[in-house]
Amino acid sequence: MTKGVGWWKYEFCYGKHVHQYHEDKDSGKTSVVVGTWNQEEHIEWAKKNTARAYHLQDDGTQTVRMVSHFYGNGDICDITDKPRQVTVKLKCKESDSPHAVTVYMLEPHSCQYILGVESPVICKILDTADENGLLSLPN
Repeated sequence: MTKGVGWWKYEFCYGKHVHQYHEDKDSGKTSVVVGTWNQEEHIEWAKKNTARAYHLQDDGTQTVRMVSHFYGNGDICDITDKPRQVTVKLKCKESDSPHAVTVYMLEPHSCQYILGVESPVICKILDTADENGLLSLPN
């Protein structure tokens, strides 16, 4: 999935990577690896962080409304001299348009990002999340 407005655009490939890039007709494409997927690193991260968020239904049952995944080992940050990293938040967001997708990128700390992906499509897969927020997706 590729999204973004303004100078930077974002490419999110589930279970693989998050890239940030800028295309310019004169200088070409500048690309930064924000994070890459490593399941073992994610599980370690999930033990210390919230990997699943729930919503309490009227009948008392809980449904998963969001999962967070850690993508680390991005390109080295000029400011921190450490690899970039991103937490990808996949959130169920109901909409009249069943294929609508909202994507946003935040940088709460230098080279530590949050990529939010919100869509009705995500609602259908969140119930497959295990205790680490890992999803069972159909092939």
